[in-house]
Amino acid sequence: MSNHRRNLLSSQVHEPAKPRQRTSHTPAQKAEYRRVTYGLPSPLDNWIACSLDFASEPLAGDGFCAGNFLVQDYVTCTVKVVKVEGEIEELFQDPHTFTLYLTVHLHPSSGFLVYYWTSPTVILASYTGTGNELNAPDWVTLVSNPRSFRQPQTHIIELLMIFAAQLENERLSRRVLAWCFAVSRPSYTHLWRSPSLTSSWSASPRNLRSHKTRASALTYEQSQERRLLLNQSPSWTSTARRRQM
Repeated sequence: MSNHRRNLLSSQVHEPAKPRQRTSHTPAQKAEYRRVTYGLPSPLDNWIACSLDFASEPLAGDGFCAGNFLVQDYVTCTVKVVKVEGEIEELFQDPHTFTLYLTVHLHPSSGFLVYYWTSPTVILASYTGTGNELNAPDWVTLVSNPRSFRQPQTHIIELLMIFAAQLENERLSRRVLAWCFAVSRPSYTHLWRSPSLTSSWSASPRNLRSHKTRASALTYEQSQERRLLLNQSPSWTSTARRRQM
């Protein structure tokens, strides 16, 4: 290399490389991108977000029954997310697996047996990734943070029957459907605790069937008249004399 070229190379100043400029997106822009590209938040995310607003106990006037039994129309739903770490092999690690579970709890005073107070746990959804991607569902943030809320019992039974038919719940499908069928039947055992209701349901001692009259359906005067009429009947008198002979 000639001295002239060597002097030119030594006289050049090497500036450090500038990092590539990244465009910063606002949370609103990210939310719009997730909605357009991935369809997020999903209907399941919206349902959980809306349901968490009803975490408190329902009021007595929010049900479908009557009197003091309106609270029995609601059940407690518990959702939780279980995270399974990906396997690590040397310098590489597999993505994590997130699974969303749902368990339904009946009110203790609903009238059902203790066996039916808690439903089988069903899988609502699953996701594979790190959890920080833009395509990650919103329910991934519930890891190690179970949440409970209240929902009408009829709505949850329909929801469980839908998810019981999915492939993830194939092993629990029969148990879930059996539980839904059992609790879908109304239980009126808690109604017997109210004297005002049971007083109108008490059985009558009178026999109201018109085709057959019993002594229990007659008053004292009517029974005496009937007895006198039978004693005066000729057929009855002749039969009684035969028995005495």
